[in-house]
Amino acid sequence: MNKKSISLAIVVIIAFLAFVSCESDGDGSGDGYTVVFDFINIADLDGAGAHDGETIYAKLTTSDCMAEAVVWGSAVISGDAASMTLEDIPEGTYIGCGFIDVNGNASGGGDSIPDTGDYAGDSGDTNISITEDDNVNIDVSGWSVIPPG
Repeated sequence: MNKKSISLAIVVIIAFLAFVSCESDGDGSGDGYTVVFDFINIADLDGAGAHDGETIYAKLTTSDCMAEAVVWGSAVISGDAASMTLEDIPEGTYIGCGFIDVNGNASGGGDSIPDTGDYAGDSGDTNISITEDDNVNIDVSGWSVIPPG
């Protein structure tokens, strides 16, 4: 190959990579939307800083909190705040489920579930509609402690 051919090949490769990296929905995959979930009012559960360093899990399902997650994520609470980004969420309507792993024994995967002593909650009668990239506040002040038993 001569220098002209090599230069042309490099230009074609760069143009192809630039084209492939352009996505219309902003999440980098083209398969869905990106939503940032900000968990608020964590201090309302047990006071300021009480859950600092604990992990909060969240998932979106199509039916109830026992259903398989369409997408899930986790974040470590810092002070009284936590934020997580869920990506590749298909357009649709979901139930949101979450819990704070107070005793630190969750498996750490999408199948993690709350147990005794953890705080848990869901979106209840309010479905979460995903139609675009978004930022959603999740108020955890109404979450309940899972009782023994």
